[in-house]
Amino acid sequence: MSLYVAELAIAQETNAILNVINQRAESEQEALRERLDDLVHDVHESVAAQNMPDIDDDCEDGQQQRDAAYDAASQEASNVNNNGFDAQVAYLVRQGYAENLRLLLGMPVTALLETPPTADDFSDEWVLSQFEGTRFGGNIDGNPEALRKTLVKGLTHQIMGYWTGLTLYTIMVRAGLLVDGNPSATKKLTPKGQVFMQLNNAPYLYKSDQHKPEPSAD
Repeated sequence: MSLYVAELAIAQETNAILNVINQRAESEQEALRERLDDLVHDVHESVAAQNMPDIDDDCEDGQQQRDAAYDAASQEASNVNNNGFDAQVAYLVRQGYAENLRLLLGMPVTALLETPPTADDFSDEWVLSQFEGTRFGGNIDGNPEALRKTLVKGLTHQIMGYWTGLTLYTIMVRAGLLVDGNPSATKKLTPKGQVFMQLNNAPYLYKSDQHKPEPSAD
C-alpha cells in the first residue's frame, strides 16, 4: 500500500467516525469526550512504555528517566485532548485504534475475516469450552450466559486500558478474541473478537448514562 493510499484510508476512517460523533446528543458527546481523554492518555503511556530504553529502576537516575518519559507522554496526550474530537480521533485512528472507536460508538466493524464467524461459532458449548478447568465462583461457573457476559466485560476492560486478571486474559487470548501484548498496554481486539463483541451487542456497555467499567479482579 502506498503512503498516499494509507493516508487517504486514515483520513476516510477519521471522517467516518467524526461524522457519527457529531450526530450524537450533547450529553452523549460529553461522556464520550471523557472516555476518549482516558484512552488517549492510555495509548500515549503504552507507546512510551514500548519505546522505553533499558533503564535500571534500582538507581535514582533510571527512575527519573522513566518518570520524565511518562510525564512527556502525559503532556502530549493532554495536548491532543485539548484540541477536541478532531485531534483525538485522528490520533487514535493513526495509532491503530479505529476498531476500538467503532465499538465504542456501536458502528459496524471494518476488519473482515476470510471466513467470518457467525453466532453458531460462539455457541454456549463454545463458551463453556473456553472456561474449562477454571473457577470463577458464585453463579458464574458452568453458566454459559454468565461466562459470555464475563468475556464481553473482560474484552471491554482490555480495549479501554484496564487489566482483567491473568486467568481471564489468558482465556480471551487463547480464544482468539484479543491480541496479546504488554500487560500495561491498551489491547486490541482481533477480527474474531470484533465480531464476537458485535454479535453480543457489546456497544450497550458504552451508553452515555453509564460510567467506565471498573477493573476486574482475578
